[in-house]
Amino acid sequence: LKAIGATEFHFTAHQFVLPSEGFQHPNFPSSEYQKKLFDVQKLQASLK
Repeated sequence: LKAIGATEFHFTAHQFVLPSEGFQHPNFPSSEYQKKLFDVQKLQASLK
């Protein structure tokens, strides 16, 4: 996971962490979006 650079991670995080979207994302069904958001949050925690 730490192979992903901070800049790339920042971009990835902003793809999924969208304000007031109700966990909806145009490219993913809700359950998959929530899983990806959770994965991003885990990755963010691992980089701290």
